[in-house]
Amino acid sequence: MKRIIALIIIAMLIIAGCSEDEDTEIPVVTITSPENGASVIPPATITVQAVDNEGVEIVRFFVDSAEIGTDTEAPYTCDWDAAGLDDLSCHSIFAKAEDAAGNIGTSGEIEIWLNLTGWDFLLVETAHTAASVSLAWPPYPPGLGNFRVHYDTEPGIDTTDPQGMAAGIIDTSATIAGLMPSTDYYFRSFLVVGLNMAISSEITVTTDEAVSMSWISVAAGGFSRGALDGSS
Repeated sequence: MKRIIALIIIAMLIIAGCSEDEDTEIPVVTITSPENGASVIPPATITVQAVDNEGVEIVRFFVDSAEIGTDTEAPYTCDWDAAGLDDLSCHSIFAKAEDAAGNIGTSGEIEIWLNLTGWDFLLVETAHTAASVSLAWPPYPPGLGNFRVHYDTEPGIDTTDPQGMAAGIIDTSATIAGLMPSTDYYFRSFLVVGLNMAISSEITVTTDEAVSMSWISVAAGGFSRGALDGSS
C-alpha cells in the first residue's frame, strides 16, 4: 500500500513539473508597415513584428479576413499585389503569429486604401485665427466623389467624429469656424467615391489666443446721428 501511495505522489510531482514547464505565453504581434489609414500603391509589402518567449514558428497575413501569405523568418513580410481591386477601395489588414506550443497571438487591425493613381492626398493648413482654420488639399485626378472634413480635439480622426463638414468635388479647400482659441485641433479630409473612401494625412493646428477687447467710454447725453450734409 505504501508503495502505491509513493508511486501516486511521484506521478503527481511529474505532472506538476510538466505543467510548470508548459508554454502558455501568447506571441505579441504588431503591424509596422503600412500605417493605419495609409494609402497603398500596389504591389504593397506588409511588415510585421512578432515576439515570443520561445520563438515564433510562423506568421500569417490576412487582408479582409482572407489569408494572403505566410512567413517563418523575421523580419516577417508579405507582398500583396491587390490585383483587380478598385482605386480608393478600403481594406482591413491583420496578422497572426504562432509559436511551437500552438499559442497564437493576433495583431490589431488596421485600415488602408488603395491608391492606384499615385495621388498624394495631402491636407495642409493655409491660415488660422483664434476661431477658425482654413485647409486645402489636391483634387482627385478622375474628378469623382465628395470630400468631407472631420476634426476634433483628440488625434486619430475618422468619420465617426461628430464634428465635420462636407464639400463638393470641385472644392479643394474649406474653412472651419466656431473653434475655441488656444486649442489644438486635429483635422483629416476624406474623399468618398461610391462605397470607397480615401483618407488624407492628419494634421494638427493650434488656434490663436483670444483677441482682447478695448473698451471705449461714451459720455451720457445727446448725440448726432446720420449724414452731416443732410443727404439721405
